[in-house]
Amino acid sequence: MGMTKPEFLEQSWWYKLVFMLIAANSKIYSLFARFVYHEASLIASGISYRAKSEKKPEEYNSIRCMDIQNFHWGETAKDSIAHWNMRTQHWLKYYVMMRSMDRSLPRG
Repeated sequence: MGMTKPEFLEQSWWYKLVFMLIAANSKIYSLFARFVYHEASLIASGISYRAKSEKKPEEYNSIRCMDIQNFHWGETAKDSIAHWNMRTQHWLKYYVMMRSMDRSLPRG
């Protein structure tokens, strides 16, 4: 039953609410699974391995794509967005935004 069908519109508002919550959560969890698969492939291939240094311990997952727990339970929208697709945001910040900024202007 789709949400645009007349049968759905005739249902109670509780049914519609539960249906929407299940639909939204199933979509977000499928996206979570894709990010987890992506991080797992980076770990399995060895790309995200960082050797032990004087200050940092050995790490196998140094390239994080998403922090699901902090995304899901972020206190603000800014916190949640910062933990979604983290490498793309890093690339946009340092390779696009910082290069295009006019550094002669004062901050603020």
